[in-house]
Amino acid sequence: MNNVITGRVIKIIDDYHIVINRGEENGVNLGQIYLVYKVDEELLDPETGESLGNLEIVCGQGIVDHVQPKMATLKTSKSEKRQTKTVVKKNYNHSVNSILRMTLPEEIEEVYEPEIIETPFENIDTECLVRRIK
Repeated sequence: MNNVITGRVIKIIDDYHIVINRGEENGVNLGQIYLVYKVDEELLDPETGESLGNLEIVCGQGIVDHVQPKMATLKTSKSEKRQTKTVVKKNYNHSVNSILRMTLPEEIEEVYEPEIIETPFENIDTECLVRRIK
């Protein structure tokens, strides 16, 4: 990618939405994906002593969902799939049984359905940097 856009988090709206200091004027477009990270300590190669650069601590990924000339809003783009359990009660009492005052037991069925849960940004603050990755 020739034109990598980098910037900084300037506002945290909530655990799922942030604002960055880059916008339309910087080439930011709806749907772009950004890595959100913090720069940590410099690490050295234990064999050569050569600097390997600074460790990047990932806080999440965000997708641009609103763009203004000089800033943009990112929404978390990470999610996880979970199985949620729903209990369904089926009652087979019919009107004939009601008349005879007979009741049949309820049948309980557990249904597992996939649910997509958005993953919030982690350890997000205004020290975080952003870099376009898609």
